[in-house]
Amino acid sequence: MTVLVTGATGRVGRRVVESAEAAGLTVRAASRSGTVRFDWTDPSTWAGALRGADAAHLAYLPDVG
Repeated sequence: MTVLVTGATGRVGRRVVESAEAAGLTVRAASRSGTVRFDWTDPSTWAGALRGADAAHLAYLPDVG
């Protein structure tokens, strides 16, 4: 199973990545400036980050209104 982890370089996301990998999951570690780019304020980054992921952990949820 492949899991997308947003905020993967942050305090929470980093620990989620470590735990998921320790559990044998494949991780797509996403951040605003990483190899897998994901930015809540830039919808053009969403589809690419989610491509190939079976599940997602959203380490941060913005107030979208």
